[in-house]
Amino acid sequence: MSELRNKSVLVRARHFLTAWRQFAPDIELAAIKVTDLEMQMRNANEVRLEILQAEAVLSGLRGKRDKGEKALSDQLTMIAYGVRGHQDLGEDCPLYRAMGYVVTSENRSGRPKGPKTLKFPVPNKA
Repeated sequence: MSELRNKSVLVRARHFLTAWRQFAPDIELAAIKVTDLEMQMRNANEVRLEILQAEAVLSGLRGKRDKGEKALSDQLTMIAYGVRGHQDLGEDCPLYRAMGYVVTSENRSGRPKGPKTLKFPVPNKA
């Protein structure tokens, strides 16, 4: 069993099925027939394939969403540029601020300066 410990259930089931068919195909084990195991494996594999198909569809939808959101982001940027470049509005208007931008009259320049720490001399012990 150690060689099957880290394998998926379908790999283990194939291994069981192969061994069962080879050594005891007519014997029922735990009230289960070889055909029952085959059917259960087929059902599990079909569901696995459905999941793969759904993931492919989901991946395509995510790509479509990302493309749409990129276009929307570009459009929002263009609108902000339009507000900044408009002769009656500009970078210091209430609309620009309401859109979430910092208006030029409130914009701070440069790096923020941290508080200065005072250094006191340490007396030497002689």
